[in-house]
Amino acid sequence: MSPSFIGTQPSSFELSGTTITPMRAEVDAAFALVGALTDEQRSAAILSPERGRIETGPGRDGFVPERKGLDCSLLDGDQRDLLHSMYRDPKNEYGAGF
Repeated sequence: MSPSFIGTQPSSFELSGTTITPMRAEVDAAFALVGALTDEQRSAAILSPERGRIETGPGRDGFVPERKGLDCSLLDGDQRDLLHSMYRDPKNEYGAGF
């Protein structure tokens, strides 16, 4: 198991007069998924309004943190489709030659 930190800073920028928002598709899909959850699912999925602490890393070899959040097996078909839409091939986002 290894942590995965995916994001951009800044969330968008200007390049040759064009606004580039690198993770717009993923952010839009994530908000759509959260919006599609029931109140009970949303309560399980959103652990805190603030960023949490990293639980694994150097010096914690073999440590497996407690599972938290919403189990994906509890999602219906439409919710699973929204979840899957959050994952795509990043090299295809801007087209050839970018």
